[in-house]
Amino acid sequence: MLNYQTQSTYTILVQSTDQFGDWLTESFTIAVNNLTPPSVVLDVSGTSGPTNAASLIYTVVFSEPVHNLATGDFQLTTTGSAIGTLTSLSASSGTSFTVTVAEVMAAKVVGAYY
Repeated sequence: MLNYQTQSTYTILVQSTDQFGDWLTESFTIAVNNLTPPSVVLDVSGTSGPTNAASLIYTVVFSEPVHNLATGDFQLTTTGSAIGTLTSLSASSGTSFTVTVAEVMAAKVVGAYY
């Protein structure tokens, strides 16, 4: 079985022989895609609550490295009349990111979800 976690490409050799004993060997490479999306294994608010802070900071940790992540990949979920804007995203590592929610108004901002 081809396993992306073990190796992302595999080289396959194919050899054929005709009725005269002549043979030909060709090789080709198979790229294996990672079809399982990473999951969030930790979503921690860096701002202790309740708070009246104008911005909140969250640390989001994924189950595996994530590339090309942007604020548009997140959805802000609020309750009640709370509002806010996802304003920044910075990578601490390939699996850990800091998400900032600014312009927070009212109470009960629940979190930023990927």
